[in-house]
Amino acid sequence: MKKLSFTMVLLMILLSACMDRPYSPSKPMEPKENMLVINIKNNANFDFYGLRVDLLNHSQTTVYANFEKIQKEDWLSFEFHEDDFVLDGEAQMGVAIQLENGDTTPINKKIPVQLEKNKSIFLQITGDEVENARIEAEM
Repeated sequence: MKKLSFTMVLLMILLSACMDRPYSPSKPMEPKENMLVINIKNNANFDFYGLRVDLLNHSQTTVYANFEKIQKEDWLSFEFHEDDFVLDGEAQMGVAIQLENGDTTPINKKIPVQLEKNKSIFLQITGDEVENARIEAEM
């Protein structure tokens, strides 16, 4: 029961953090000072309900999940602030797709990301099924 309560509290904190920022899924987010933004566009041909982004070398995980289906061509933006960790060097980024039932499925490809202040990175998720989802540079 305690584990379930902790998970619910953590989820509420993450959701409230996502809701506090001005965000429009129709366009990517621009970085503010001392911030890196990773913008991921949904170009997939399957339904999903969120994304988890892990910067593997830096123990930084960000979740975008509001329990609504992510629409085709929506942008999901992830903010990384220098106050939270050093935006310098390279990290490997892993992405996992959140399904309707809450399960996550990792995308097998890891993306090298150059951590820099005042920068935007533009990626897209493609594929016909969650099992063959790909993450790549947005065209």
